[in-house]
Amino acid sequence: MVSGFSIAIEQLTNKGDKIIVQPPVYFPFFQTIEALERITVYNPLKLENGRLSMDFENLAKQIDDKTKMLLLCNPHNPGGSCMDKRGTAEIK
Repeated sequence: MVSGFSIAIEQLTNKGDKIIVQPPVYFPFFQTIEALERITVYNPLKLENGRLSMDFENLAKQIDDKTKMLLLCNPHNPGGSCMDKRGTAEIK
């Protein structure tokens, strides 16, 4: 998996581009972005009614001309749940 998203980052972005991650998330996301000289942008997941959800309002604020990618971990690691089309994690 790490090799796959490393190649995607290298091919689809340039050094200095911003990549959004949504912690808590698989730690190699952070290491890979840094190693490839991209900028990590954080959009933390929200805990609502015992489930992790995407914070779309904050996500919209994070995006600018240098933002080129969002790494979506689905099923979520370490949460172990799957995001539905609304960005809400459902336990599978």
